[in-house]
Order: sequence, then C-alpha cells, then structure tokens
Amino acid sequence: MTEDEYVPPQTHYIPRCMQYDNLHASGLAMDISARATITMSSLFLGPALLALADQEVAACGDLCHGRVYGFRPTSLLTNIATISSLLVSVILPLVGAVVDHSPYRKQVGASTAAGMVVCKMIEFSVGPSTWFFVSVLQIVFLVLFSFHMTAIYAYTADLSADVSKQTWYNTSFYVLMYASTLLFLATVLSIVSWKNLDNVGTARVSLALTSIISIICFSFAWTHLFTDRAPLRAVPPGMTLWTCGFLKVWNTTQRIATHYPALVWLMIAIAFGEAAASALIATSTTYMASVLKMEGSEVGIVFFTVLVCGIPGSKMADLLASRKWSPTHSLLICNGLFICATILASLVLRGPEDKNKVYLFASAWGVGLGWLHPVELSAFISLVEKGQEAEMMGIFLLVGQVLTWLPPLIFTVLSESGVSLGVGLGSLAVFFFCAVLALCGMGNYEAALRTLTERQNEEQIHGSELPSYDALAVESEDIPVSFAHFT
Repeated sequence: MTEDEYVPPQTHYIPRCMQYDNLHASGLAMDISARATITMSSLFLGPALLALADQEVAACGDLCHGRVYGFRPTSLLTNIATISSLLVSVILPLVGAVVDHSPYRKQVGASTAAGMVVCKMIEFSVGPSTWFFVSVLQIVFLVLFSFHMTAIYAYTADLSADVSKQTWYNTSFYVLMYASTLLFLATVLSIVSWKNLDNVGTARVSLALTSIISIICFSFAWTHLFTDRAPLRAVPPGMTLWTCGFLKVWNTTQRIATHYPALVWLMIAIAFGEAAASALIATSTTYMASVLKMEGSEVGIVFFTVLVCGIPGSKMADLLASRKWSPTHSLLICNGLFICATILASLVLRGPEDKNKVYLFASAWGVGLGWLHPVELSAFISLVEKGQEAEMMGIFLLVGQVLTWLPPLIFTVLSESGVSLGVGLGSLAVFFFCAVLALCGMGNYEAALRTLTERQNEEQIHGSELPSYDALAVESEDIPVSFAHFT
C-alpha cells in the first residue's frame, strides 16, 4: 500500500464534502474551511478595534489631541497592514526555502496553523484594556497566515500532474471556501441579531466560533491527513537557506531585465495592481467604520458581497479570453474598473446616510478582484520561457507582495495629516493608474510573444538548452516542483 493509498482509521470522521481520493486534498479542504472562518473573524475584528480606539481617545479628551499611542484611530488598521506586509516581504523567501529545501514542510504548515489558532483564542479577550495588545497580535497573525500559505501552495502543487484534475481540485476548494464563509457569516449574524451585540460583541462571537472550528479542522488535518515530504532540492554547497532564497530571486530578476523588457513592465503592473487590491480590506474597513459608521456585522456582509461577486469577475476574464482579447487589454479594462469604482466611492460615500450605496461599490470591487488575479497569472505565464512556467511562479507571488505595504502607509500618512479619509481611499486609484501606465509601457503583446519565441528558437539553433531561472537548484526528476519553492 502506497503513502497516498493509506487511509487512517479516523477518516470516517471527515465530512463527505471534504472527502477526496487523496489524503492531502482532504487535508487542504479542511484547512481552507478553517481559513475561511479565520479570515471572516479578522474582518469582524477590524471595526471592533477601531471602536475601542475611538473610545479611548474620547475618554482621554483634549489631552490626547485625537490620538492614541501617537496615532489617530483611523490609522490603526492600515498600520497593522503596513507592518505585517513589510515583515512578510522580508522573511517570506526564507520560509519558502525552508519548505522546499528541507523536510519540514509539514512542520511549517502545522506550526503556523497552531500559531493562528492561539492568536484567535487570545484575541477573544479584545476589550477596552486589551485592544492595543490585540492589534499587535493581529500583525503576528497576518505574518503567520502568509507563512502558512507557503506550505499550502506546496501541498496544492503536489496534488496531481494532470492539469484538468488539478483544476477540479482547485475549483472544489473554492466552492468549499464560499460555502464555509456563508455558513460562518450566517451563524455569526444570527447570534449577533439575537443578542443585539455591538462591534466588540460581534468580534468576540466570531473569534469564539473560529477558534472552535479551526482547532477541529487544523488539528485533524495536520495530524492525520498531511504527511512529511522529502526536500524538493538540496541547498547548494556553501549556502544557507536564507542566502539561497534571496540569491535565487536576484538571479531570476537580472535575467528577466536583460532579455524580456515587456515582462518587466508586466511585473511592475502586477506589483502596483496587487498592492492596491490587497489594501482595499484595511482602507475600506476603516472608511466604512469611521465615515459610514457601519457596524461590524454590516462590514462582514459587505465583504461577503465582494467575495460572491468575484465569481462573475472570473467569468468576465474567461469571456474576454474566449473572444481573443489579449491579457494586457483585459488587465487595462480591469484596472480601469478599479480606478472608476474607487474614485466614485470616495466621492459618493460621504456619511452614514450613504451606507447602503457601499454594496454597489463592493460588487464592482468583487468583480475586479475575481477578474484581476487570473488574468495577471495568465499574462505572466504566457511571457515566460516555455518549460520554466512553474519555476517562475515564485517570482509572480513575490512581485504581488513586494509593494503591499505602500498603499496602507500612504493612507496612514494622509490620515495623520488630517486629510479626509475619502482622499485616502481614493489614493488607491493612483496605484491602479500606475498599473495602467506600466501595461502601456509593455508595448504590443503579440510583439512580446514573438520576442520570446525568437529567443527560444535562437538558443535551440545554437544547440543550447534554455537555462533554468534557478541557477542554484539541484534538479530532482522524481519530485514535482512546488510553488512555495519560489517565494
């Protein structure tokens, strides 16, 4: 009996919707269910932290000058996003190297899952005397979440070598995520409505529920379903995990800049677009809570609207692709949608009387988010050397992370300067506009494809094989490449 055929005796406890023919697939299903609830609980926590910070400022009176711990309450969530993004950008290459160059992939996933559960259990104590500590703990949680995803990408990439089956796995995981999110949201809102809870009470209910769910799902998945994996590659002689990860990124970036200028412009567009898209959570939550005076339960519904509208967004990407639109043209329209929706939201949503209008903009943002990510990936893969697509996935993931700290930092600076929060929200449109400029700098997409083909043909004519982007790697013919290898 092979490793993948082994079925632990506890398997019959797995719900039918999470049962697959692969142990790791069942583990990933349980993991994504836990992560769905954890993500929603963090969204409920944001308005609670803002409310508690406002209360402390109000209690302090004129002595505080509208600040707490040196910052305005409206800067709290964006400060959390800025610090966590910077930490992730610096440490992520090391974590990716540990996952792929050591036998500790399972340990990374299990330990980060345990760390996230501990964070959520402690955050349940959120209140007037603990809110600042919980805010710091949220930074730790966000860093752990990113590291956890590195291990998840590695296990996901190993599920199947068959593209259609891999797609089926991913689709079923997303359906499970939507179902878990909807069920969790419905449960929390029912309890909140029944008990008539405020923002802090809503956050505590969501944190209590997610702690219970994540303990069950994470502990079972990482104890009984995920298995240890051998290192995908050996660490080159004379190097450490840390230097290996960073030098790999440096060598790859140099090669791209030398031979493929169109791909460089696309990477710049991805960096700006992803930075603005990821900042929408922190900035819009602050805006909804501070300007529109929305309760935590209302904010949760808004983000569920964003999540659901991602489905037609992805369908829009497929539709344009089927009509032979180039990925760059599709990205231009998508970023244009973000620009229009974000600017209009900052102009139209001016106070509590406009809170019902936010769902319109949430729908537009949801369509954009569902549209943006798959088209970026398609454009990126189409412009890398054939046979190197998997190896370049790490660069794609890192490019999407490298500027995520900047938009929330700008929002914080504007907030601290007394500028209207509408300007801070609208500032995200600048990043989307920079993405549009970078896409225009690419030139003709078909010309970029011809340049790629010509270079590959030239190297083949001269009898040389395409060099690996990862000049440091020790190739293994028996083990498939993992996405986490490249972060």
